[in-house]
Amino acid sequence: MKIFTQIIFLIIISALTACSSIETQNEYTRQFDFASIMTYKISKESGSLYYDEIKEAVNTAMAHKGMGINVENYDFIIDWNLQSDGSLNIEIYNPRTMDIVWRGWTKEIVTEASIPDAVQTIFKDFPPAAIAVFP
Repeated sequence: MKIFTQIIFLIIISALTACSSIETQNEYTRQFDFASIMTYKISKESGSLYYDEIKEAVNTAMAHKGMGINVENYDFIIDWNLQSDGSLNIEIYNPRTMDIVWRGWTKEIVTEASIPDAVQTIFKDFPPAAIAVFP
């Protein structure tokens, strides 16, 4: 019985640590063709708070989705902002119109240690399938 209890305990702990503790939201416009996007450019200038950490996390998240960075020929532009409340906003722009076509954000404070998880969670539903929409 003791081994059974320990196994159940380990399963519960594993499940809890596997889930992201960062709550995020996102929205997008239906007018943009997300089905054909493969390459991106980061428009954020270096020097901002946590720039390197966020850039690395963005590149990793995009790579997991089969997308790559290309500063010459890109299908979308990525930018981000750390808000005064500590939340992270990531925006995707149409490079032809410079309109925001997708955005995701954390609902909590982001720290240097939580950046990889925050970015991965923000991009969980990117490119969009069935999520909240803005006009």
